[in-house]
Amino acid sequence: MEDNIHKNVVNLMKKTEVGAGPLSLSENAVPIPKKKMRVVCYEGDDIVSEFETPPTSIRDPLLEFTNSQGERLRLEKVDVPPPPSQITSHLTAAREAIKNKIGYGKKSGETDDKLIDDLRFKAVMENLKEEPITCLYKDGNTIRVFWNEEERMMGYNDGIMQPGSRMTQGSNLYKCKTGSCWVMAQSFKKKYCRGHFSHQFYIIRDLNALKTSLYCFNPKYAKNKGYSNSDFKEMVERMEEQYKSFCNHFKNQTDMKIQKDYFWEVQTDDVLKGQGSAHKTVAISMMIMLQNSVCSDKDKVNLINQQIVFVKAVNVYENGFFPKLMDILEANKFRFRLTSENKSTTVVAESLLPKESFKNLPLVYQGKDEDGRIYIGEKWGNANIRASEGSTSHDILKKTALSEFPKENRTRLYQFQHPEIDKVKMVKRDSSKTPAQKIIFDKMKEEASKMESLGQMACLIGKMLGAQINGHPIKLLNQKFSHFDDGFKKKEFEDFFGYFFGCGVEVDIPVFVKDKSGKVVWNC
Repeated sequence: MEDNIHKNVVNLMKKTEVGAGPLSLSENAVPIPKKKMRVVCYEGDDIVSEFETPPTSIRDPLLEFTNSQGERLRLEKVDVPPPPSQITSHLTAAREAIKNKIGYGKKSGETDDKLIDDLRFKAVMENLKEEPITCLYKDGNTIRVFWNEEERMMGYNDGIMQPGSRMTQGSNLYKCKTGSCWVMAQSFKKKYCRGHFSHQFYIIRDLNALKTSLYCFNPKYAKNKGYSNSDFKEMVERMEEQYKSFCNHFKNQTDMKIQKDYFWEVQTDDVLKGQGSAHKTVAISMMIMLQNSVCSDKDKVNLINQQIVFVKAVNVYENGFFPKLMDILEANKFRFRLTSENKSTTVVAESLLPKESFKNLPLVYQGKDEDGRIYIGEKWGNANIRASEGSTSHDILKKTALSEFPKENRTRLYQFQHPEIDKVKMVKRDSSKTPAQKIIFDKMKEEASKMESLGQMACLIGKMLGAQINGHPIKLLNQKFSHFDDGFKKKEFEDFFGYFFGCGVEVDIPVFVKDKSGKVVWNC
């Protein structure tokens, strides 16, 4: 941030006098290096007054400034509705039209998740016949808001004319009935979005596989009688995009044989209370990676799932995600303990990062700040040789986990020390690689991908155990991790953990237990 916040920035903010008291920092503020910030008020080209903050590492808190006479003011950011180009769904467009109609969002605390409970919202919904709410979406269609009084559900007509249809209007669609959720309902009959509807969860075993091979299946839509074997076979034939890893595993089997080893169902009422099942997938992935590290090759287990997504489970749909994750691990005799051993959070262990590493080759990096935010990512290297670490996507895309994260807070964590690294360390472009160099590069990328997941696992376990960063609770910025059956390495895990959180960790890992049929025995 520049030292001077110019007049055009000041005009976007509301000035209110405040008395003495501590600075209130927004929990969701994006951190920057500690420095003082100054606001300059102009009249024409003349400086009217200048105010300065104490040193801070927060980019956009509720800023308090003090001038040399001891006068204080606070600047509060005024919410500005997003321009049409940033509205990426019909439901968002309808929501913004409602907010604009009633003047919602201009005061502190008026967030989207509280809109439905606002008295102005209820009043305007009940008066739509007299004062309709419409808006023009960027595709040229007119969106019209409506209200179902009986079900207390907000909906909208998308204005899209279907070819050959006799309908004079578009389709009627509904917002999820959960008040704070701004996701489309699956249908008017089901009333809720997928995340707030009943959940089914399966662990499926491939009976044709030589090694125990399992798949965690959390279908988008629950079936009243559950999913049958014929349903799973149909998935392989028709749903490759939705369930890619599952379909890739089974597509070449002419005689697909599967066994449903485990099945759980969470009804809608319990889902609405936060009793989700996403923590089970994270637990299964962790247990397989951990247990595979201590058993013989013949006893190892293959998890077919490649991506383990957890962010909405943690932040939106599931209460007590980490305590429930801990419960499963402890019920299966895994033990994790924080130790008082002091670990460096400034020097990366050489088991992870050699003294000499190369930005143009695959590596793992972190984004971490003193307020507890942490992100672990992988950079493939190649042509982008920049001053900062991390993937280029954080700098060129509109919004990523680190798009507004200070570049100086991104640091290198890991690079595989390939015995033939000298043959590729000077290659800057993928098109310049020889076939032999590509083999070296691909091996380095494979190892970096595994270590990225191991670092992300360390963050999840740290959060589960209540570890802290600079005295602050951990705030995970990752949304998913890749599963690798052989992804756990004890030494590297401990070194990641120590570098992230400044303390040691001990892990007890039991061996797999299987019954006579080959089913892995877990308490989930």
